[in-house]
Amino acid sequence: LGLEGRIAWAGWLPAEAALARAAAEADVNLVLLQPGEANHALASPHKLFDGMACGLPAIVPDFAVQVAEVATAAGCGLATDVTDPAAIAASVM
Repeated sequence: LGLEGRIAWAGWLPAEAALARAAAEADVNLVLLQPGEANHALASPHKLFDGMACGLPAIVPDFAVQVAEVATAAGCGLATDVTDPAAIAASVM
């Protein structure tokens, strides 16, 4: 899809540095929890709320009902099938 030059892997960063970098550099917050773990379906990940605080739109898993509800109700994200790379790419575009 020609995205190689638009994605950079930062590796692990301390929370403060990650938030600062996200606020300055990111265009979207990818919350790509995968199905199969009960915690992933029920979690309310800090990553979603940190991204919201930075004003980033989010792509969230459609199977994680609470996460999807928060993102869509707040008007800050799209719920998608995170097991399908094409669906993720379409949501980002």
